[in-house]
Amino acid sequence: MGPNTSMVFAGIELDTVQGECRLPQDKLLRCRSLIDTFLVRRKVMPKEIQSLVGTLNFACIVVVPGRAFLRRLIDLTKGIKKPNFYIRLTKEVKADLLVWKQFLDSYNGKTHFMDAIWHSSESLCLFTDAAGSLGYGGIFSSHLFFGEWPADWEVLNIAVLELFPIMLALEVWGHYLSNKQCCCRQRKDLMVL
Repeated sequence: MGPNTSMVFAGIELDTVQGECRLPQDKLLRCRSLIDTFLVRRKVMPKEIQSLVGTLNFACIVVVPGRAFLRRLIDLTKGIKKPNFYIRLTKEVKADLLVWKQFLDSYNGKTHFMDAIWHSSESLCLFTDAAGSLGYGGIFSSHLFFGEWPADWEVLNIAVLELFPIMLALEVWGHYLSNKQCCCRQRKDLMVL
């Protein structure tokens, strides 16, 4: 028997051939089961929420975008002093749990090893910009896109308009940026990604 290229370390399965870390099958099933239980209930105790938050927080090691969808669950337990008090699960909390379920089903708890180097927009040659009255554009190396705003968008806040070409750049060129750590910052005259 030769060397193994996959092993579980500290509760995370590491696979050197596929270059990814993922939740082991038992942890993935536990997360799904807990979420399903919460989705059918109307009220839960604080310790049950804390247990779910702890489980999902651990899963955030490999399900990186999941952390943003824990905030409402954590907020439910704030100010609760009685351990046997039942807390109502809001529709927003359940919507967050559905997002978690989607992450676990389609993302499957996998993430590739991230590049250790932080890339700037200059090193990637990736720039976006928006002008409230004119439109938007983006450049990535020798590729570019640009467009005019729909008439009803011209009244939107410039911060929203600046975000649009960034999101479009990620949609169009995101596969080139996978597993890279990129710094997004704003300069006076240019939104840089």
